Amino acid sequence: MNLFTKSSWIAGILCLIISLPMFAQEHLTYTLEPHLEAKKPYLKVSFSAKTNEQGILNLHYNDSFWGQRRLFDCLQNITTKPAAQKVDRQRDKDNIQIVGKPNTSYEITYHIVQDMGGPIEHKHCYRPIIQPTYLHSFGHRLFLLPLGALSNKEARLFTIRWRNIPRDFVVHNSFGGAPNQTLRLKEEELFSSIFVAGDFKRYIFTIKGNQVHFVVRGKWEKFNADQVAELLKKVIRNQRDFWKDHRDSLYTVTLMEIHTPMGSSVGGTNLHRSFATYCSKNKYTTFDLIKYLYNHELMHNWVGKKIINADEERQYWFSEGFTDYYTYKLMLKGGLIDLETYLKMVNQRILKPHYTSKIKNAPNDSLTYKNYWGNYAYQKLPYYRGSLYALLLDTQIKQKTKQRKSLDNLMFDLLKACTGKKSRRLDHQLFKKYLKRYLGKKSLKTFEQLIEKGQLIDFKDKLWKEIAVTTKEGYPQFTLADQTVAAALKQKLIK
Repeated sequence: MNLFTKSSWIAGILCLIISLPMFAQEHLTYTLEPHLEAKKPYLKVSFSAKTNEQGILNLHYNDSFWGQRRLFDCLQNITTKPAAQKVDRQRDKDNIQIVGKPNTSYEITYHIVQDMGGPIEHKHCYRPIIQPTYLHSFGHRLFLLPLGALSNKEARLFTIRWRNIPRDFVVHNSFGGAPNQTLRLKEEELFSSIFVAGDFKRYIFTIKGNQVHFVVRGKWEKFNADQVAELLKKVIRNQRDFWKDHRDSLYTVTLMEIHTPMGSSVGGTNLHRSFATYCSKNKYTTFDLIKYLYNHELMHNWVGKKIINADEERQYWFSEGFTDYYTYKLMLKGGLIDLETYLKMVNQRILKPHYTSKIKNAPNDSLTYKNYWGNYAYQKLPYYRGSLYALLLDTQIKQKTKQRKSLDNLMFDLLKACTGKKSRRLDHQLFKKYLKRYLGKKSLKTFEQLIEKGQLIDFKDKLWKEIAVTTKEGYPQFTLADQTVAAALKQKLIK
């Protein structure tokens, strides 16, 4: 799911209010130099910036961001040339203040280090990872930015230069793989980026004229990097074909192995024109988990990034539930799973956990920020509820229009409404406006019952005749009514 939560955006807004730029900075150039052979490996970063008329230069660095705290611990050895009168680390203000001569250019150098020891686990992935053979970090963890240097209103020039890289090193970020880049960036684009360097392997493939880079390091027991690269080709092509959207001229996916003492850990972060992935290398991380991860998370490039919730948790039934529905639908349509597997996944991954959950009837308003992030049952509720509701709507629209229309058409309408000249965010009013066009006034009452009040769906006589709905072990299960209708049912489901 999308990592940008309500709290992180509120924190960012407050930071902007408190730290208004004192003056406009010129085009910035950052030099990145890895020192991975050191006893404690580090990334040396340097750039030049100018003090104001009072001899002050304020540099922004988030001490808390995306759920991580004490990020200042990753920022060490800040020096200036010429030597400044004072370098003040203001952790509570997310600020480094340089005090020196007025209107003077200073070269600022600092080290980014890894502040957590032990084998690389999931908890490390949201902080800078600086190891003897590689490094991995998000953009906002790497760059000390003069206030006002970048803006979210307009893109500004920003240069990145790698220096003294070993010949066999791969360097890559969300903006490409060149060691020297001059870019036009907004602040949020730089912050929401991934940077990797070291013993990675890079795959490059083209989808309808647009490059996709897959940058990977690690070995897994149940699959290999070649298999994941082939999977990504199919997933990205399938999703872009579905949305009729091949506008991204460059897209990057990174994958890194992590250590998990017990069980499996698979996760990812949706970023600017990129997706960063990390998963455990043991036998519990199967290729099926990777299939699901990429099919679900990359769908958020549209549902979540372009069709944006007006009230984050209140519309998770859509941004997570409908995304989950299309995860399975497009996997079936694209040949990544067969019909038997599709029905099994719906039964075991959605119907069973939802209908046996203690909070299955919880109203939508109970899905608050606190409940969602503090209770696993509430976290999964919108996935299950929204996915089953999407299945119902898709079936109803197809049946009413004799398969001339489907839920796909409603999704395209919402995308247009949320990205056009008069774009708006998705709320219940907007969703019901388009729902009514396809299923009439009665569908609004059904929406209120199933989504807002949390009533369970009775699927009896509501799905295709080829699906037998039986109740076993306390929850409904879908099976083929007859093996001879498998091909016909698949066509109805994917149309």
